[in-house]
Amino acid sequence: MLDKQIILSSVSKVKARLKIAYRLAQQRWIDAFLSFGPDELKVKLGTLGVSAGDTLVVQSSFGPASGFRGSAAALIDAFLGVLGPRGNLVMVTLPYGGSTLEYLQRGQAFDVRRTPSQMGLISEVFRRRAGVARSLHPTHPVAALGPEAEWLTDGHEKCQHAFGTGSPYEKLVDLKAKVVLFNVPFAVIIFFHYLEHLAQDRLDFPLYGAEVFEVPVIDRAGEHSIVKTVAYSPEALRRRRRDILENEMARRGSLRRAKLGNSVIVLLNTSDLMECHAEMTRGNVLFYDPA
Repeated sequence: MLDKQIILSSVSKVKARLKIAYRLAQQRWIDAFLSFGPDELKVKLGTLGVSAGDTLVVQSSFGPASGFRGSAAALIDAFLGVLGPRGNLVMVTLPYGGSTLEYLQRGQAFDVRRTPSQMGLISEVFRRRAGVARSLHPTHPVAALGPEAEWLTDGHEKCQHAFGTGSPYEKLVDLKAKVVLFNVPFAVIIFFHYLEHLAQDRLDFPLYGAEVFEVPVIDRAGEHSIVKTVAYSPEALRRRRRDILENEMARRGSLRRAKLGNSVIVLLNTSDLMECHAEMTRGNVLFYDPA
């Protein structure tokens, strides 16, 4: 028995060393053949359709495997460089990962100045950047930098539904915002929740749960208050199918994809998403499984 344990332990150690060696070799390959810098990223974004003066929502995953030669701040600078001084850069800064309901049930206070974003390194570095405004909503706050940043983020705390009337997500439509998914799947696109909010009256189940949560929040001036909000219903979480929307957007040719180094970049227009959603709704096609 002892000999068997020794053998298994040795095999386990060999496997671990092989995995480390493989990862190092893979990273060397990426660095040598699949890397890119800020200038190349700016060119690719322009090719995809990002222009100076745009409002751009970026959702991202960042790490050495992306192939980007530079820091998280340098990546943000590249996006800002394409947008120019008249553009607006927007990122989602949710203070939790996983279930909104579980987060709300914990009763944690949301400090707009200090509560970190759990939406990846890029969003957290951006949140901390000088001049960035962040909306005062405990479940789905956004951070923004640009001429419309204050307007975009203002008043979010008055929205019981984070994606409802007056929310930053509604304002993104007014600005004809574009969305970039940088090394993340379509399934994470935050604008999806705004579309389902618009379609909630057509659903045969409640989109939101009945419980209204009162969440303590702290604003930029350090003032304490309460924001009332809700979570999605279990039925919405169970039946939600983002791939239905993704497939329709792809069929229309409204998903622009590009490979740069070891990164995949997808560009969408909120105006295309709105049009696609409207036509699907008119045809009674919703992005949920049947009961």
